[in-house]
Amino acid sequence: MSKIFNIKTFTPSKEDKFFFDANVLIYINSIHTQKPYLTKVYSNFLDKILRAESEIYISSLVLSEFINKEFKVSLSNYKGQSADSSLKPKQYRNTPDGKKQLNLIAQNTKRLLKNLVKINDNFKSINTNELVESLELCDFNDRYFMHLCEIEDLKIVTNDGDFASCSQNVDIITANKKLLSNN
Repeated sequence: MSKIFNIKTFTPSKEDKFFFDANVLIYINSIHTQKPYLTKVYSNFLDKILRAESEIYISSLVLSEFINKEFKVSLSNYKGQSADSSLKPKQYRNTPDGKKQLNLIAQNTKRLLKNLVKINDNFKSINTNELVESLELCDFNDRYFMHLCEIEDLKIVTNDGDFASCSQNVDIITANKKLLSNN
């Protein structure tokens, strides 16, 4: 069973290895304004990790979630300021604003990756049958991240309350009240 730690009181050591969920990456590294309180909490924890010289790992799936969310927020913001609320993502990519936002997202992603270690997820060796069991409790990506963290002995940093329903033996570091109340 997972142990859940309050991000405000957890002290990372050099030996700790972390895996940041996409929602945390968005709080600390988005090109869009996010929830200031959570941005501060997760940014402060990132500073602690960097001072401790711990490593932070990332998978291609988290990177994809991060980029896709940034793009969706850009599109949503554009639709809110545009008369064309039916604009599809593929159409938005070709607008001047879409191109500008994609360029910003690309630059921001490159900056982000400088502090992260890319992880080889070795997908072909993972028991996918286990991952698709109980999807009503824990979505596939969350279950996959927990499985990956368990294999690689990584602590996951997330603000996603759904991780309370995932059953792997992984330390969870969070500011999420739902997760903390399950502790």
